Amino acid sequence: MSYTNTIYKQLKGRLEVGLRWILLVACLGTVVLYCSASLTFLTKPAPLADMSGRLSVPANGPVLSDQNGTTVVDADVTFVTGFFDIGRGSWPRFIRDNDKYFTYAESILSLQSNFIVFVPEEFRSRVEAMRANMMNKTEIISLSKEELHCAQYLDLVNNVMFSGNFKKGHKLLKHPEGFCPWYNIVTNSKAPLLLKASQSGRFNTKFFYWIDFGYGEGKPGRVPPSPLWSPKKIMDPDDHRVIFILRRRGQLQRLKSIRKEYKVNKDPIFAGGFFGGTRKAVETYVNLHKNMFEELLSKNIVDDDQTTVTACYLKEPGLFRLIDGEFCDAFKLFQ
Repeated sequence: MSYTNTIYKQLKGRLEVGLRWILLVACLGTVVLYCSASLTFLTKPAPLADMSGRLSVPANGPVLSDQNGTTVVDADVTFVTGFFDIGRGSWPRFIRDNDKYFTYAESILSLQSNFIVFVPEEFRSRVEAMRANMMNKTEIISLSKEELHCAQYLDLVNNVMFSGNFKKGHKLLKHPEGFCPWYNIVTNSKAPLLLKASQSGRFNTKFFYWIDFGYGEGKPGRVPPSPLWSPKKIMDPDDHRVIFILRRRGQLQRLKSIRKEYKVNKDPIFAGGFFGGTRKAVETYVNLHKNMFEELLSKNIVDDDQTTVTACYLKEPGLFRLIDGEFCDAFKLFQ
């Protein structure tokens, strides 16, 4: 009987020790989990901030939902566009009246992103109606075509375009860039407008992209797939090259000068409807663009913005990040 009691006491003692170890391990596990969670919270990266301390993506920024219920925070990007009446509705060819332009613009102005829109005062109310539910993300700047940067050169552009030397051997005289001075003035003013927008102070975003008012012409596959679309693939804050869509890489590689090329009926090498980048990229590129426009004009070369872009690339290729694509591919290339 005493032997049995001894065994019983030994088993009881071992059981008590085992239970103490189990409780100790459980407590240690709880402490480890708590410390791990606390460490994760303390070491979680804060939202990136620029030199002024501004958050690149606001921690408590407005949250949107797309049609699938996916929520996202507003992208750190501002889109810039503009419209100026150059009488295209009464042209003998390449006709596009104002109403058609505004119909085309419905798709891009439906984007729930920051927008800066340059239009003459007479069109302000139409843009306000199209952005009625997003005016907190919209700045409309009244500007006449006579106030555009390149409009100061209108007389010189007229003199060149109506000269015999300009018309000699020119295969595109029936195209807008061949017969309409204002077309060349407006298209070459897109870059200066982009810079002006980046300096307006309304939207302090890292990225600014120009997008043509009639971009995509409302056609499926050429319009934003969602109102929440943003160019995520080209939003590297450390890449200060200007982004352009390149249509003809081989043609660009063979090109040495545009002196004769601009008169030839060839596909444009660059798509000028969508371009931009960081503030720094925009400023550097626009300064180059302005100087190049003046340089070409001094050589009696006048053409649309796509030729000016090509000349800029030939002079400063390192400033460009080129993405292969077509005229209205931005929404599928960069999402």
